[in-house]
Amino acid sequence: MPYTRSNCIIFILFLSLIYSVKLLWCLNLLPQERMLKVRTLKEANSSNTVLDFIGIAKEFGYKAEQHNLTTSDGYILQIFRIPKGKFHYQEEGNGKPVILLEHGLLASADIWAALRRSLVYVLADAGYDVWLGNVRGNCYGRAHKTLSPEDPKFWNFTFHEYGVIDYADTIDYVLKTTNKTTLTYIGHSMGGTSIVILLSEKPEFNEKLDVVIALSPTVYWKKKDPLRNLFTSTFYGIGQMIDPTGMSEFLPQSTLVRNLLTDYCEALNLVDACILILKLFLGFDDEQMDNNEMIYLSNYYPAGTSTKSMYHYCQCAITGEFSKYNYDKNNINYYNQEEPPAYKVKNINAPMVIFYGENDPLSTLVDNRELIRRVTSNVTLIKIDYNKFTHLDFVIAKDVKKFFYAKLIDVLSKYN
Repeated sequence: MPYTRSNCIIFILFLSLIYSVKLLWCLNLLPQERMLKVRTLKEANSSNTVLDFIGIAKEFGYKAEQHNLTTSDGYILQIFRIPKGKFHYQEEGNGKPVILLEHGLLASADIWAALRRSLVYVLADAGYDVWLGNVRGNCYGRAHKTLSPEDPKFWNFTFHEYGVIDYADTIDYVLKTTNKTTLTYIGHSMGGTSIVILLSEKPEFNEKLDVVIALSPTVYWKKKDPLRNLFTSTFYGIGQMIDPTGMSEFLPQSTLVRNLLTDYCEALNLVDACILILKLFLGFDDEQMDNNEMIYLSNYYPAGTSTKSMYHYCQCAITGEFSKYNYDKNNINYYNQEEPPAYKVKNINAPMVIFYGENDPLSTLVDNRELIRRVTSNVTLIKIDYNKFTHLDFVIAKDVKKFFYAKLIDVLSKYN
């Protein structure tokens, strides 16, 4: 390979990515001091306390509710609701159009509310009854009727169970509570993945959704991206040596990442370098990313998942197929066939709108076109009109209102 500046940059990126994967595993293996959730700023007076969803919303002038949901297989999830906007003339209660927001991988409902410009407040002020889901294993889903998080069996799930159980039970709970027959679903990243699984595996849920709005869904991984492929294959390879079953917790909500950013990266003026791991995998958009906000958001992200969920994503990325978890030689015991079955996305007939960014390496035009081809009908693809828009920009971009919210409200008005 000739020695050129571009080749040198590519080599540095590959090297950085490999070290980033190793750093992720190292962080996961280190002792974790968990964040304690509190409701008021007065209580948030120590380094390991942080406002919970209701506390965050209250600081921004919104009333929020907590609802406790027990899934059909015993996981206890806290889900949240903002029934009205902050303006005094808006009414609470049933009758409004209902929206359910679901977060991405390693996140929680907090990520939808952490910033003043966050989507949940825009939707509430626009007159929607907004609900926010959580999934087993994150900071609002670390409880079970019989299992302890210390038991490996607690972590025996992937984003498959998020869809067919957690999302299914959440949707039914929200519809029953609001006395509605349908709702609008909005999911970011994994929130797009798992809703596709639900609608594929339980087609009756298509009738319960007015529209599915998927923001950078990570379903098919068809684009040949060497950095993406290197990340997933390296992560999976290291993981299989450390934790072959994946029945363990991965990156829970703790002080670790926040302290790393503040005590080392910020102190040494290396925040840009430290955040490089996110940019390498999720896209570069320095104009829309505020480093101070990223440090603040590290209080809420990561929020935990199962290692097995991480493996499942890696498997899909490596093969390019959207299939159930691969148990290798044990597939015959789980599926009665040697290969994991592909999800039957042709079962999806609910209206679907996909938003994506041109600069998003995780949810590319090629990837989303493959999803549209498999679904076959009733899907609209919308590109954000800003060529640097990345995977995280739906949540953190400084100008997200200009780039995305206006288009989203237009789409919602067509279905509500």
